[in-house]
Amino acid sequence: MPIWLKCKFCNEEFHLSPAFVLSTGNFCSRKCFAIWQTNHTQAQNNAFYGKKHTLESRLKISKA
Repeated sequence: MPIWLKCKFCNEEFHLSPAFVLSTGNFCSRKCFAIWQTNHTQAQNNAFYGKKHTLESRLKISKA
């Protein structure tokens, strides 16, 4: 039984099977998700904005 949701970006109603509700993040398409992500992960909206990697974390990244 499909679940009806409203897209976070374009407000269009769409349906999903219950198995996909948590994994899609409530977007009707990949295009809507990509545009939303572009707008919400830049500058101050980015969780890492203004932070820097520590020497320890840079070493872990370089070894990975």
